[in-house]
This record gives sequence, structure tokens and C-alpha cells, in this order.
Amino acid sequence: MEKKRIMFSRKMLISEPYIYCPRCHQKTFGTFVSISSQQSYSKECTACGYSRNYPLPGIKKRIVYLDQFVIDNFVKALDPKHPKHVAALREPFWLEVFKKLDVLVRAQLIVCPDSFFHREESGPTGYFESMQRIYEHLSTGITFDHGSEVIRKQICEHFGNFLRSAPDVAPVTLPEKIAQGKLHEWNGRLQISINMKPRAEEVSEVMQGKARTYQNFLEIFERWKTETGKGFDDWYKEETDGFATGTMGVIQDFARRKAQAPEKFLRDGTVNLNDLLPPPSVWLIEAMQWTAQKEGITDPAEVFKKIGEYLFSDKIELVPGIRIGSLLYAALADQAAHGRTQPPSKGVIVDVDMISSFLPYCDAMFIDKENAALLDDGRVKKKLGVGTHIYSLRDREAFLSYLDGILTTADPKHFELVEQTYGPGWKDPYLTILSRSR
Repeated sequence: MEKKRIMFSRKMLISEPYIYCPRCHQKTFGTFVSISSQQSYSKECTACGYSRNYPLPGIKKRIVYLDQFVIDNFVKALDPKHPKHVAALREPFWLEVFKKLDVLVRAQLIVCPDSFFHREESGPTGYFESMQRIYEHLSTGITFDHGSEVIRKQICEHFGNFLRSAPDVAPVTLPEKIAQGKLHEWNGRLQISINMKPRAEEVSEVMQGKARTYQNFLEIFERWKTETGKGFDDWYKEETDGFATGTMGVIQDFARRKAQAPEKFLRDGTVNLNDLLPPPSVWLIEAMQWTAQKEGITDPAEVFKKIGEYLFSDKIELVPGIRIGSLLYAALADQAAHGRTQPPSKGVIVDVDMISSFLPYCDAMFIDKENAALLDDGRVKKKLGVGTHIYSLRDREAFLSYLDGILTTADPKHFELVEQTYGPGWKDPYLTILSRSR
């Protein structure tokens, strides 16, 4: 077998823009390609090796979250081999949006974080790698925490306020605290990606879990239709109160299944990891125990007493993730009780969890029409408590204008720095991203 040797040198990590070297005066002074996010960049001469570091000013990017169906349409429009590529090109909106987002990301003006929802929903599509390529390209490696982790952080912060006799002080968890990676730093020029494609068994398990969740929701939807005497505020209170009872119910069910696991294994030789791995509700209570201990409460009985008082108090609605989800479900319940016959799709229910988790941390979101309509309900908006711009396919032109506004209002000096750091190519949308990846 013929052996091949690949020679790698540091010069391969130096690229445009090239300027004249301060030492040897040749036009070989290029930018060193960094991997991680950065607060400075370096230039190095490919001829004489001279290097110099240049600081970068602090930046604050707009955070724009894209629902999974947006990523899906980008893939269809950008991948010539996708079976729906031709049909996608008949709707020029998707290419237009991708171009604007791509340029804004390259200009260091926005970031579009990816999330567990993107990975989970990309698994069954049959073109996971393309989906991952697009959402990681726009996120530049920034990933939001899992939704359960986001709400856990919110609750623990607010629970600490509750223990300090300040229950009316809402949690103010910053976006930086619920994201993996540096939200507001200049991007590295080299992005490394690991194929996170889920196994077929994992995809099947996730889909079965979603089917069970949706079936449970359909039963609740049918109950809502019969309770015509209730109003929006009644549904909202039922949902916020239900968080505590639901959490306790999940913990009790897990304890029962875990206790039965050894007997089940001896009987039929099978082990279900879901019977052994604690669900998010268990981690939440453990995190609240740590919070209480940090506040000086060491007696276990007193700790659990305080946890119960907090979870069953009306102050729980100050937790953004609980409040937003409760408002959305209250709006759906009110619709069902007042004439709506068809339940929302499975996707809408999945997106309620996504919106509840990430809405407070985004400057803008592009989501499906039905959830956008729920958020536009006056009763929901009154209690929402966020200033996020919400867009859907009903607001196409408004979303394009929003993106244009970010670009046109930026300081021209910022673009000079972008060009010095990344070269003139930042202005060119990466429309061959999927064909080149292949």
C-alpha cells in the first residue's frame, strides 16, 4: 500500500487579509487563524515569521433564535441534492433570510444559538449532518443549555431570593449563564464540529416519548373543551400550580420504578435506563437543597419544608420558564373551552417548551405562526414580561427589515475591524456551505 505524507506547517494557519510586514516590508503579513472566540487577533508574516497581537474592542451581539423549521428550510434551499430543493427555491424568502443572517453572523453583530431542541428534532429527518452544519454555522458553536437546566437555574436563583425574604424579586439570570460558549466575543476563524448524530435507538426513544407526551396532551385538550365555565386566569393559575404537583409526581414515579428495577431484572433480564437515571425533577430538588444549604439552612427537614413552601407558593410565577409556559397553555385551554375543536400539532407542543426556556434571553425569535399568535394574545402579553421581538411567516418582511436594521445601524468603524480581522470575504454569503461540506 502506498503511503502518503501530509505536511503541516504553521503557515497554513495564516490567511488574508495580507498587509506589508513591519519588519521585512513584504506583503506577507497575514491573519493567524484562531479556533476559539477571542478578544484580540494576531498577524504573522509568512516570510520572516514576525508576529504582532492586536486587541479587539468589546462587542454585544443580538441573540436571534431560529425555530427548527427555519433550519429545515435553509437545508432544503441550500442543498442541491435535497429532494425538496427545487420546491424550496420557489420560495425565495429562505435564501434571502439565510444570506442576511450569514452576513450578520460574519459581521459579529448577531449570534443564533443552537440547542438540544435542534439536535433532537434533526435526528429523524434523514439529513442530520446537513441540519447540524447549518445550525452550528449560524450559532458559531454557541449552544443554549437544555430547557430543564435553564429553568433549574431560574428556580434556584429565585428560591435563594425567597429564602432571603425577598420573594418578589424575580430571577435575572443572564443569557451568558445559560449558554455554552462566549456569546459576546469575536468568533474564531476556524470552527471545529463533532458529528453528534443520535443513534437510531435514541431517535426511536425520543419519538416514542414525544408521542406519549402528545397523547397525554390530547386527553387534557379534550378535558379543556368540557370546562367552559373557566376563564383565562383560571387556566393560568391551574398551570402555575401544576408545576409543583407535576414535579412531585415525577419524583414519586421515578422512586417507584427505581425500586422495582431489581425485581424486573431478575424476572426478565432487562434493564431500562429510564428506571435508573434520575429525571430533571430529581436534579431540580437536589439543586434546591444545595441552594438552601448555601443560605445557611442545614437541617434536612427544614430544607424540605422551605422547598415545599416555595414550590406551592404563588411566587413561583415569577420564574420566567414557568410563567411563559403557563401563559401559553392557558391560552390554548381558553381556546379549547370556547369553541376550538382541533388540537394544536405535536410540533406546537414541543415549541412551547423551547419558547418557555429561551424567550427571555433572545432579542428576537423566528417561530411557527401558531405559537407567535399565542404570544400575541393580549392576556399573554400582559404577563409575559419580556421584550423579545417575535416573528413568524406572517411577518416575513418585518423580519427582513429587522435584520437589515442591525446591519445599517452598526458603526462603520466596526466593519473596518471585521475586515482587518476576517478579510473582505465576510460580505459574501456562504451559499455553497452544504455542497462544499459534502
